[in-house]
Amino acid sequence: MADPKQQDVLKQINAAWEQAKAQLAKLREAVEHTGELAQVKVEQGFVGRARDKALRDLGEAIWSQVKAGRMNLPAGLAPAMKAIQEVERKAAAQNEEINALLAEGPETVARIKAPPNKSHKTAVARKGKKR
Repeated sequence: MADPKQQDVLKQINAAWEQAKAQLAKLREAVEHTGELAQVKVEQGFVGRARDKALRDLGEAIWSQVKAGRMNLPAGLAPAMKAIQEVERKAAAQNEEINALLAEGPETVARIKAPPNKSHKTAVARKGKKR
């Protein structure tokens, strides 16, 4: 037979082992729950981006119909229409500015590469002897 002290130590070890297993099971459950929550949030992000894209596509389709005169929007949407028109006007102005700057590029390169105009001679003073 085993010593009563050894039996008591074995009982304590078994109790600690069971407690550790129970804590590990709770921890595993919490980790799995957190993982599931993270996965759902990622999927929610994908759905949100898909919704945003669908709404953007719908808005662009409606706006193209309005611009083509095939659709009239309610008067309550006039401020939104004016905002879109202003943004489009600014974008067109920026595109014109970019195109003008791009057009200047070849002209500038041509000016730089062209031989200097010899009709405008500049005099350079020569060092003379000191007197």
